[in-house]
Formats: sequence, structure tokens, C-alpha cells
Amino acid sequence: MGGEMNRRIPKLAALALVLSRVSAQPSGLITALLLIEISQTYAVSLGVAGQLSTMVSAVSVFVGLLMSVLAIKYSHRSLMLVGLSFYVVSFVANYLAPDFATLLVAFSLIGSVSRW
Repeated sequence: MGGEMNRRIPKLAALALVLSRVSAQPSGLITALLLIEISQTYAVSLGVAGQLSTMVSAVSVFVGLLMSVLAIKYSHRSLMLVGLSFYVVSFVANYLAPDFATLLVAFSLIGSVSRW
């Protein structure tokens, strides 16, 4: 019975990770669907609004490299708390963004958190 339970836990953990990833971070498809509305709201061209996805990816690569160094020096719990605070700051800043430049910086924080 213990062996069956040990095989079940990784499957449940993988399911929990997938569900948390989908629920906490907007997918590229959702962002792509909203690009027209974003470009109209902030009076920028559609190509400029598409830089949101590019910026998230670029910041994600940079922070991924940085995390390899930080994970050695700091505890995982403290890094998780910092990552969650980045999420909160990013979501509030995205909601309150008065112009496209602010939205671009705030939305790129999501890319930084994707590697935490």
C-alpha cells in the first residue's frame, strides 16, 4: 500500500504544478487575444502592443539566469515569498497602469516571476 501511495504523490504534485501555472500566469494565447484591446486603450499600434509578450520572454530568460545564482545563496522559502510579492506588485501595477510604458514594465514583472 505504501508503494501505491508513493507513485500517486508525484502525479498529484505534477497536476498541482500544472494547475497553478495555468491559473497564476496568463498564457500567451490570452495575451494575444487582448492585444487589439490593449492597443486601442493605450493608443499604440498593434505591433507595439505585441512587445508585451516579447518583453515577458526577455525578462524571463534574464531572471532564469539570475535565479541559478540566487537559489544557491538564499533559501527557497525566501525566494518564493519574494516571487509572490512580485506577482502582487505586477498585478496591481497592471491594473493601475496609466500609459503603455508603465504597462510594459509592470507586465514584464510577470516574466520575472515565471522563473521564481
